[in-house]
Amino acid sequence: MDIPEIPFTFGELISAQADGDAKVLTDHHRPVLRLRLTDRSPGVEQLLKAAAEL
Repeated sequence: MDIPEIPFTFGELISAQADGDAKVLTDHHRPVLRLRLTDRSPGVEQLLKAAAEL
């Protein structure tokens, strides 16, 4: 979704924020796992299946 009069989308803004958060965490030697689901429902279903198999 575009942000009026801003040269980037909400998706790009959220992605940049997540990148910054991950950088701060790794700088403090904290583990980071970032998932980018291109198709949310099947992606969540696959994650839940993988977690159940642990």
